[in-house]
Amino acid sequence: MKSVILIILLALVCKSCKNNFIQLNQFYDYSQGIEEAKKQDKPILLYFTAYGTMAYDEFKRDLINSEQIRSTLNNYFITIFLYVDDRAELTEIEIQNFDKLQLQETFKKKLLTAKTKGQMNSIIQLAMVDKFFQPMYLILNTKKEILIEPFGYTRRNKEYFLNKLAAGLRRFKKENGR
Repeated sequence: MKSVILIILLALVCKSCKNNFIQLNQFYDYSQGIEEAKKQDKPILLYFTAYGTMAYDEFKRDLINSEQIRSTLNNYFITIFLYVDDRAELTEIEIQNFDKLQLQETFKKKLLTAKTKGQMNSIIQLAMVDKFFQPMYLILNTKKEILIEPFGYTRRNKEYFLNKLAAGLRRFKKENGR
């Protein structure tokens, strides 16, 4: 009995650690993240990833663990995580909101065949950059336009990642007359 209680307590503690580990304001839905960026008038860090990849661990453990990076993202960006291997089925609302994605006609047709969130996220990635690898970081304005050259694996280089964020933020501010 004590073993069961201990396992339950550990599971709860681990779940709490996982939820609080990143301490990053983030979205997992593309449309919701875009809407929030418009409300707050902030640029978007769009992060294409996959569950359990080394790249996600890099982002979570090495980059977001940096107080400076986490603070920059929380204060100046809306961060959207899109998992290309998410097996959750698309909801009726997500399917109805396909038009909000404003994809080119070719990708709209592909989107109609998507059954899972991962398939939808993959199509979004291909529509935006015509490349399919993870990690893929895009910095966008609220019109979903790419502000700086997309980038991938950072080799855990925090300075490189911060420089990319700074370049995207400068471009966003310049476009908005700030």
